[in-house]
Amino acid sequence: PAAPSAQVPASPGGSASIRVPAPSRSDASLQALRRQAQEGDTRAQVELGLHFYRNAGLPQAGAQARQWWTMAAESGDARAMAGLGYMLGTGTGGVRDVPAGRQWLQRAAGAGMGRAHYLLALVERRMTGPKAMQQSRLLLEQAARDGDAMALNDLAVERELDGRSAEAKELYVQAVAQGSQTAQQNLNRIASYQRANEAEQLARLRAKADDGNADALLELAYRYHLGRGVQRNFATAIQYYRRAADAGSSKAREFLGLIFSRSNEKKPVIDE
Repeated sequence: PAAPSAQVPASPGGSASIRVPAPSRSDASLQALRRQAQEGDTRAQVELGLHFYRNAGLPQAGAQARQWWTMAAESGDARAMAGLGYMLGTGTGGVRDVPAGRQWLQRAAGAGMGRAHYLLALVERRMTGPKAMQQSRLLLEQAARDGDAMALNDLAVERELDGRSAEAKELYVQAVAQGSQTAQQNLNRIASYQRANEAEQLARLRAKADDGNADALLELAYRYHLGRGVQRNFATAIQYYRRAADAGSSKAREFLGLIFSRSNEKKPVIDE
């Protein structure tokens, strides 16, 4: 399963999301954005913070991301609150301050920032002890109920690791519906494993059937009759039913009796 991300992820959409713009900006556009941010434009402050957060290799990138997001957060922008809270709570770009990080993330959640519960879960996940783990799980489940794509994927990963495959698959499907490419990759991986397992099972069945095993012959008859893991083929199913019956399978004889009793039924009278 894909490992849960430790970064502030880009949301699949919606106004209340931390959106990461294209990483490449011309010097002129960056300078214009900086002027707008210095003049108090909250949107520019958020985007400038995102620019430095995304480009961690720039000089003082972490400090600058915190600086611009702090200004925007203090002006009431929920995206900046969430970004700043995550950076503080995880120590990204500077000193770690978990209480302050929690506070900003809680404010972001209260302001309608859908990603905030998920980011809070990531902050708690970095803490030690059973209480923090429990809190992280509760927050992750809350974010998943809210429809957050990354939370749905991460919760599906946990379910899969716990052996709850059916629940995991359902959560992956929900995450894909919310735009998660990671969840789609996980679904593709599960489907690939299932195809490989089915191919292995079919090969083992064929080998046993070649040795005259009645149960294997009957299972192959079912598969071709119903199209389970193979292309549906009624004639091939009949052949396997007959071979299974010859090998001593009473169930195969029952199915053959039912099949041929149907085919021998009189045609309805329509011309009296």
